[in-house]
Amino acid sequence: MLVTHLQLVRNPHINPLEIRVNARAFQQTVANLTDLQFGRELEEEEVLRINYVLKRRAARYIAAGNKEWLYPEKHLGKAEWAKLDADWFLFPNPWKVGFTSEIMMGFNDGSAWGIDEYGRTPTHPNFKEQERHDRDWSSFQNAKLEWARKRVGKSLAHVDDTMREDSAGDSLMNDYLRREGTDSSCIDMRSTAGGPAERLHPDAHEGGGWLALSMRLLTSDAGCPTHSRVSNVWETMARQRGEAPSDRIRPIVTSLGAWTRSGRIALLRPSGILPSQV
Repeated sequence: MLVTHLQLVRNPHINPLEIRVNARAFQQTVANLTDLQFGRELEEEEVLRINYVLKRRAARYIAAGNKEWLYPEKHLGKAEWAKLDADWFLFPNPWKVGFTSEIMMGFNDGSAWGIDEYGRTPTHPNFKEQERHDRDWSSFQNAKLEWARKRVGKSLAHVDDTMREDSAGDSLMNDYLRREGTDSSCIDMRSTAGGPAERLHPDAHEGGGWLALSMRLLTSDAGCPTHSRVSNVWETMARQRGEAPSDRIRPIVTSLGAWTRSGRIALLRPSGILPSQV
């Protein structure tokens, strides 16, 4: 699990030498567990960077299940400490971080208790500091836009979608990226051929590697590869070869197209991906 302080999420460009708001070692607190983000997949190079950070910051010992994993620097090349998180891969998805100001609760005995977003109680002199709240709002909106540009095409984290927070966050970010001329639903699929996509179905290689060839052809097509476009590619290839795609292969296209609400293929990944509950 990656834990990021709210102050950094709201303003990633904050002075690292600035004293953290309400820094303390221990305090009673409360959290909304449905705000936890999950489901993001880390790319292999990102896992290497995390291992490198853990190794550099280890006080005495490090351990791994494989000796090669103890030396992430061999695969990172010249790793510059200040640039390890230049693409903000360690950050949570800010589009799914609520901009709250406080949590208040009441009890059966009539008493009440609450904290603001930085853990300050009503007795704290800066409880619900409006000036900081306003500054945070401005920097947080800018941070969301910058994060979207840095992470376009990368795996996205999710939150509980009971109140549509997850789908709303994706929709707002995609709308912004489309206005910028980029669609986060489009993922570079050039590395897909030979990866997990070819192993999704036992008949994936039937007809001379239908799935692999289709994915290669799709990479040269402008825009997002939709379910209908995959079907068209399949049919075009069949006509050119004087064959028909196997009925057993067609369900692969259907399942791929159903992976996102929009029907776009958005979850194809190269073989080096490692899952993570981040």
